[in-house]
Amino acid sequence: MLLFKTARVEDEWASPSLDPTLRELIEFLVLQAGSLFGLDVTLTCIYRSPAEDAELYHDNNHVPGVHTQWRGADVSVKDYTWAQAKQLCNVGNRRWQYDPGRPWLPCFLFETSGDYSTAAHIHCQTDPPLTKPIDILADSEIGNAL
Repeated sequence: MLLFKTARVEDEWASPSLDPTLRELIEFLVLQAGSLFGLDVTLTCIYRSPAEDAELYHDNNHVPGVHTQWRGADVSVKDYTWAQAKQLCNVGNRRWQYDPGRPWLPCFLFETSGDYSTAAHIHCQTDPPLTKPIDILADSEIGNAL
């Protein structure tokens, strides 16, 4: 099940500004979290204004990131073990390719708390129109990839 940390995040999820591929990534994550672990997915952040982004990074000259373009989202991992969070990222990155020209860039990243994050989370990102599903795992294997 998909949950929202705040009413703002729920409104952002419903916004036509949300990148449609990002919506697909989150929906994929919801299915996998439920199938693999019986857990829900809680979105904690979608959109950040350039000012909010700069404040988070403690840098007024910070180049605005994917959240400012409606193509990034953060998912809480407070109910997951770190191994489960990493596994969800691995399964997601085996299914989704961020950019074929930059294969080292993932769609799903497990980030711990630190200078630029208040809590550990899964960061999801797209680069439209380049982000596409890939067939490294057959559909029938996704939920069983342990």
